[in-house]
Amino acid sequence: MVKLAQKDRLSAILKESRSMNEINLKQLAGKLSVSTRTIRNDIHDLNRALSGIAQFQLVRGSYWLHLDDEARYRKFLADHELTTESEDSLKKRDQDLALKLLRATTALKIDELAESLNIGRTTLIEDLKRLRVTFDSFDLEIKGKPNEGIRLSGSEWKKRIYILQNKIDVPEEWGNGLEGLIRTFSERFFLEQQTETEWKRYIKVMLRRIRDGHPLSWDGIPDFLTAAQDSPEFRQVGVFSDQLESATGENFSVLERLFITVPILGRRSPVNVLDLTSVPVSKSIKKMIRDIQKQVQKELNISFSLDKVAKELSYHLMFMMNRLVFGVKLHNSLITEVKKKYPLAYEMAEIAYDVIYRDYHIKVTDAELGYLAYYFGIMLDEQSNPLMGLRTVGIVCDTGHSAARIIEVQLSKILTGKVEKKLFSSNAVQAGELNQLDLIFSTVPLDSAVRTPVIHITDIFDERLLMKKINQLFELKQLDVAPDEEHFSILGNLLAEDQFFILDEQKSYQENVGMMIADLTRKQYVDAGFARRIADREKKSQMIFNHEIAFPHAVNKTSHGIVLALGIFHQPIRVGRKDVRLVFLLGVPEENSDEKLLIDVYDEMIVLSGHPEWINQISRVTSYPELKRFFRTEFK
Repeated sequence: MVKLAQKDRLSAILKESRSMNEINLKQLAGKLSVSTRTIRNDIHDLNRALSGIAQFQLVRGSYWLHLDDEARYRKFLADHELTTESEDSLKKRDQDLALKLLRATTALKIDELAESLNIGRTTLIEDLKRLRVTFDSFDLEIKGKPNEGIRLSGSEWKKRIYILQNKIDVPEEWGNGLEGLIRTFSERFFLEQQTETEWKRYIKVMLRRIRDGHPLSWDGIPDFLTAAQDSPEFRQVGVFSDQLESATGENFSVLERLFITVPILGRRSPVNVLDLTSVPVSKSIKKMIRDIQKQVQKELNISFSLDKVAKELSYHLMFMMNRLVFGVKLHNSLITEVKKKYPLAYEMAEIAYDVIYRDYHIKVTDAELGYLAYYFGIMLDEQSNPLMGLRTVGIVCDTGHSAARIIEVQLSKILTGKVEKKLFSSNAVQAGELNQLDLIFSTVPLDSAVRTPVIHITDIFDERLLMKKINQLFELKQLDVAPDEEHFSILGNLLAEDQFFILDEQKSYQENVGMMIADLTRKQYVDAGFARRIADREKKSQMIFNHEIAFPHAVNKTSHGIVLALGIFHQPIRVGRKDVRLVFLLGVPEENSDEKLLIDVYDEMIVLSGHPEWINQISRVTSYPELKRFFRTEFK
């Protein structure tokens, strides 16, 4: 039987095991402020209590939970009151904790606060850490020492805006006919329902804060609020405030009256009380962006800069964290389109999710992930644009000048700027003329003497897919790799016959990867230290896409540039909690790495991982020609 003294830690361990693929011993020990020995002992006790139900198994410094009987496991959690919390209950507790800090007039003792919320001290420390990032955005700070008490420091104005922005439920009884007063005012001044609802929230917050001993002071009051004293809306609300004083027995200062005038001022074009130009980006958000950038570089080997979107991304993260902590839901109907258009950007957003969950235990919703992916998408689009180097392109057509003009108009949507477009008839053009161009678009096959890169098109084409082909063509040209006819798949062109492997399902994943690396090392495609670097990276984090694709990768110190190999399991094997059928092994050049090429490799791999039918096809091939045929005919 587990000990009650361990309850908080055991709950944390079980929560980690259900929400993540693995429990990293050192990270969890640090998170719970205990030694790794304590965590090992806790897991030992759990394994003994869970005998025949589930077991934690240690693999390379991390624990994995293996369920033998899920129904009995759920019963075990319930019997020992270790059931992991629902997201709704966690958000409710965050609201309750935030409200206690906001309402307090004296310092709060940690132990007393934990007891009032019916949680353990360790859990409360984690909750406070999660709330701090939301307070930072409003210039509010939790101050004090755990043994002496803590309090929320900051202006009353910012505290009220925090309550309103995060839709924290403030307890307040209306009574005394207040509802009727509000309704009468709304009808007299033609307030729409949305404005009336928001106005009620302001009134409720004002009354509660005054009754809790937190009246407004001039500290932190924005200029637009003081200027509002000359507005007709302030005079209208003044009459209502006199009536409200009579009904409640309270006295409302000029500042309080100005406060409840804000939603009336904004009824036509809503006033953003959190004017972004005046809100500083908190240190925690800046650190979050740095941590996300480091983790993306660590997992994907891509160095990039968020400078161009840093300000917008900072504010987005700031308000996103507030929405997530307090359960304010955002709808994103374009989530599928985002995944399709920006597959790598969405993968980066998921890495950002991992960072946020690791540091704050906050789960990012799919809708929020989609919006976050937009920022990474913008960054990737601007990372490298091959069209910037184009000066003159040719359009070769065999169906007349009018058809060529239609193609020219379509291309103008992609080839912006000063790109000269020359039109040619396929019957009259010479190879010498075409070899003077930077790029050729043709509706017909051209003479083999043409050395300029050629993209074959039809009279009507998809601009987005054509842009992708242009990107791929320039990447392959930079690598001195000739594309297969009109098929420009980076993966298909990088995979050579002696870099294709049929793997052995009877051996472990690590043994098969080791075999691939040994073969590539023997052929001098990768250096002797490549195997060690792969092993080190895999210990920290195994990159396995959701649909049975493993992607071990590390720096390659040979002069061969980027090296890509593919291993195939005809039957999936289990790696941790995921099945694997395909192993793409990537060696990234140590110097002069082509970031754009690596981005394209990731993009194609993520697109591939989104099509289980393609993975099934590849996993059934038995020879290299079959694999090449797939990339020529199926993968587009």
